[in-house]
Amino acid sequence: MEKIFMIFINNKFGNLYSNTRNDVTTYNNLLRLYLGIEKQRLTSKITIDGNLIYKRISNQEIVSYGVFVVDNKGKGAKFFLLEEIKEPFYVNPRNTMFQIKYNPKIDEPIDYYSFCMSLIDSILESLQKSLNTTKTEIIVLSKIREEIISIKQNRKNEYER
Repeated sequence: MEKIFMIFINNKFGNLYSNTRNDVTTYNNLLRLYLGIEKQRLTSKITIDGNLIYKRISNQEIVSYGVFVVDNKGKGAKFFLLEEIKEPFYVNPRNTMFQIKYNPKIDEPIDYYSFCMSLIDSILESLQKSLNTTKTEIIVLSKIREEIISIKQNRKNEYER
């Protein structure tokens, strides 16, 4: 077919039959691979190559991420592409890890554009949750700080009496 095809394979060792989600890689790594971004972190200086993205959207170039899982109890192995996962994507807000079940329901692979949009939407949702949690933690810590200051002042005043 004379198309450029890249597949990145991540080997995993774990419970193939568990329903829990497992870390695969950081969302930054996935964005770098799928969007051709060279920088490790997303900053305002990031630019994407429109020609590369168009080649991938128009199927002139194919990029994919495969996961090969070996069951830790010796009950088999499974290989699948992220594009085949039927379930919604999940990015853990606490550690920025893209997580999946090691034995996900799979279907025909979705196209590059749909995959990237789903991935970006999942990342945005995760970042918003993380931002909300951070804001709450800032408020709570500020209140605790004020309470400690107040306790110190009140105890000092009581002691001086």
